[in-house]
Amino acid sequence: PVLNDARPYTVAAEAGEPSRLVLGTAVFDGADPAGASFLVARTLIPLREGTLPATVLSDREFRAFLAALFDMLDASFPVRSRDQATMERIRGWLDPLLAVHQRLAWEPLAHAAVSGLGSRSAATVRLGLEQYSARLALALADGFGGAMEMLRLLDFDDRPRGQLGRTDLEQFLADNDAARDLLVFAASPACLNARRWLARSTSGA
Repeated sequence: PVLNDARPYTVAAEAGEPSRLVLGTAVFDGADPAGASFLVARTLIPLREGTLPATVLSDREFRAFLAALFDMLDASFPVRSRDQATMERIRGWLDPLLAVHQRLAWEPLAHAAVSGLGSRSAATVRLGLEQYSARLALALADGFGGAMEMLRLLDFDDRPRGQLGRTDLEQFLADNDAARDLLVFAASPACLNARRWLARSTSGA
């Protein structure tokens, strides 16, 4: 990881050889350990799961990336004519990275994915991947409260929790889509199952 004083609220994974994690110093200045673990996990998951393009590419580039990837796997994802050149450029970059046996193995998955996406946009796919990373990070983190505090900090609200009234918390949830999604997920069976799996894994059972 690289600490960044110039961009104190930066939290990002940067692609490269090797990839690196850039952390703004203000984010961890007195941060709750649970919030810090949530933030690091949410940032690292796209690297681990191979979904980093959804994080680092612009909307147009990500749409072209999906179109190029699906096209290579004999599936189809809509791309605007103005983005055709970008798609071809990205396909040229991806082409040597995917061996023939990988493409054959992934083609059924690609067709199932396109069928499941239906008319959903690339922006919807991006949002889904962001929610996946945040939900998994919450399940892996030390506590829900710390995750919420970190989301508040990233919204530049550094007031101590004790200074917040009910109206403040309601406004925070109303304004923050990620926080609302995590609030629902935290009470779901999926989150409970993930935490049980983590407990078994760390205990060696």
